[in-house]
Amino acid sequence: MDADVSTQVSVGKKFYKGELSGIPLRIEVGERDVLKNQLVIANRVTKEKIQLPFDFSDGIVDEHTNMEQLVDNLEDILKATQRFMVRNY
Repeated sequence: MDADVSTQVSVGKKFYKGELSGIPLRIEVGERDVLKNQLVIANRVTKEKIQLPFDFSDGIVDEHTNMEQLVDNLEDILKATQRFMVRNY
C-alpha cells in the first residue's frame, strides 16, 4: 500500500505514475468526495470507477483533516472499503 500525498505533483501525473507501476486499484479521496461522503475506487485493468458510500462523519475524516492525518487513517478507510466490496460485489 502506498499513498501519494504530495502537493507538488498534479493528480494526473500521480495517476500516470500508478499506471506505469502497474497498480491494479486506486482509491481516490478528494475534497468533493469527502463532502459527498464517498470514495472512488478505480480499476486500472477494466477502467471501471466505482463510487462507494463512505461515512466520513465517524471521525476518520472531516473538513479539518489534512493529508497527513488522512494517510494515518488510511488503514481504517481500506478496511471499510474492503467490507463494502465484499458485501456488494
